[in-house]
Amino acid sequence: MELSETGRLDAPLTRLASQLTSPGARILVVGPTGSGRTTLMALLARDHGLVTVEPPPLSDADAPLHALVQLAQPLGAEALAAAHDGARDIAERAALLARMLVDSKRAAIAIRLPVSWRFANDAQDRDPDRARWGDRARVLLESLCANPALKIVLFAGLPDDLPVSLTFASPIVLERMPLREGAFDDLSPFGPYEPFAKEVAALCVDHGVAPTPIQFRVAVGLRALEAFRGRDVELLAKVSSIQVLEQRLVRALTKDTSVAGAALRLALARRPIPAAWLEALTQVPDAHAPLLTECLAYGGANVRMHERIRAAVLSLSRAPFGQAIDADLEAAHYAYAKEHRTLDGTAALEHSNAPIDWMERVHHLAGSGAWGASEWGTLVLSSAEHYWARGRALSRARDYAGAAAVYARCLDHFGPNDPYAQHYYGWNLDRAGGDAASAEKALREALALEPEHPWWNGRLVTFLIDHARYIAARREWREALDRLDAGSERIARNEYLAHHFHLWVVRAWLDAAEVELARDAFDAIPVTVTSPALRALGERLLDAEEARTLGESVYPASVPKDERWKRPRRLPEASPNGAARRAWYPGRVIESSHDVVMIVFATTGEEPRRVKLKELPSADWKQAARFPPAGFFELGSYEDGTIIILPVDDPAPDWASPLDVEHELRHFRGRGD
Repeated sequence: MELSETGRLDAPLTRLASQLTSPGARILVVGPTGSGRTTLMALLARDHGLVTVEPPPLSDADAPLHALVQLAQPLGAEALAAAHDGARDIAERAALLARMLVDSKRAAIAIRLPVSWRFANDAQDRDPDRARWGDRARVLLESLCANPALKIVLFAGLPDDLPVSLTFASPIVLERMPLREGAFDDLSPFGPYEPFAKEVAALCVDHGVAPTPIQFRVAVGLRALEAFRGRDVELLAKVSSIQVLEQRLVRALTKDTSVAGAALRLALARRPIPAAWLEALTQVPDAHAPLLTECLAYGGANVRMHERIRAAVLSLSRAPFGQAIDADLEAAHYAYAKEHRTLDGTAALEHSNAPIDWMERVHHLAGSGAWGASEWGTLVLSSAEHYWARGRALSRARDYAGAAAVYARCLDHFGPNDPYAQHYYGWNLDRAGGDAASAEKALREALALEPEHPWWNGRLVTFLIDHARYIAARREWREALDRLDAGSERIARNEYLAHHFHLWVVRAWLDAAEVELARDAFDAIPVTVTSPALRALGERLLDAEEARTLGESVYPASVPKDERWKRPRRLPEASPNGAARRAWYPGRVIESSHDVVMIVFATTGEEPRRVKLKELPSADWKQAARFPPAGFFELGSYEDGTIIILPVDDPAPDWASPLDVEHELRHFRGRGD
């Protein structure tokens, strides 16, 4: 159902039409979530014939390529072939398409930048992969803007979302778009959710709140999921509340895994899809169908998710939610690919009559794992981005051998000068237990192509550590420091290098139980460079050094070093009979049986500390502990002879990660070099 007061866009549309009469116009339109940027761009296409582009988020490897294909779509097969030509870089392809648009009298385009296409000076906050995708997107925009005859309208959230290299006049600013007048008169399109829609509408009327359409839709969904109360209506008066609503939505969805799975499957769609597809693709329970069609998405015959809502729902596929929500995303991706195949089943993009559906089909096949492997092999893929996307998807699914094979095909097809494919071919080949020499060669090829890439440097070092080639790892570490930061100036400025290079090397040395070498690498990080992740790494290093000194570990690694040994964390000062505590000991259960509990503990009142091993009868443990014999504990002895044992919480520290047993066993070998 239509909720927006689109008449509010008449004035901006008139102003845009006027500015577009200027040769080489460069127009920036900005506005917050819910201001109607997408609607305004559609009106420009309808009324003024602009070629419109809505790229996918930057997290998708094909995002700039997708934008090029959208530009080429109205120009035909030659332009599509140019957009897809991996022999040319992004800058060449964009410049060529800009000329073709001008020559064909389609010299006006509009691009809506997704939230993720931000180009503010935040490069240090992005990991190297995100920086790579951001650089490609920036080059795309710069190359289009370099053509003085091409008129360009950019839609963004804020003016500083643009690359600093682009110059636009003062922006047209859109305000939040309220609900249209009479929007509450007929809420029957909400179907089973109509009562919830009426409740939220009544709250808005009673409190004089005028929400945006997206706020109202999400609030109705939250109400149906029992996550929106009466007093929450005040949130709908603020544009900024969308962040709060997103967080509540994620928490509410996790309480019903069938609904969460349906929402997650819908969120796989990057573009509007026919509403007729929804039931089969999402498997949504009938009672909650309006959650998808009217609350999380909108649009009538073709539905789409707002990009922010989509990003929030996609977070359900990651920890800590992903393990609990079985959405079978690879099968869902393949189901999408089959639907897009009904609209375009050609093998090559340049032969396509529906290029956007072709791109979406390839995107979903990339994420479909074994489901789409056969169909993937029939495609004519002329640009490396498709291989990057499928290789990354397989790697994240821990199909390392499959990922390595995809990256190998990419290198065979496009040549060896692709650092991304080289690196991830080597990394996945190693994880798959493949030929170590071939893996190392690929890692070194990537580094030779991009010698200042922090991950390429760090992963070569950690590869050598994993293979117990410690002399080579130390040599490579020193050379990497010279390549990346010979004067130690970059690392002194901010945390970027420490996070994306030093941290991984320190972890690798600790995983290899080489504490001195871990300390050497950690000390290369200035004490002024700190963050929660680096502090946690420092605590892990201190824990390892203490365990090495004692010969045993008697504290959970999550207990900070400066909180150890001073006093008990849990033991009472007196026994139940009032007797004073005489001594206390931190310790750990090593093993237990029906009859005996074996423990290790350390003395606390003397230096150097001594570690003792003791076997307690199970009956004595039960009397003193009254909790199952496992994990870390504190043992207290009291003047009346009472023994009290209490457990010490051991939450997973920040640096902990699940053990990849196959990987660890495969690299359990003698030292080389």
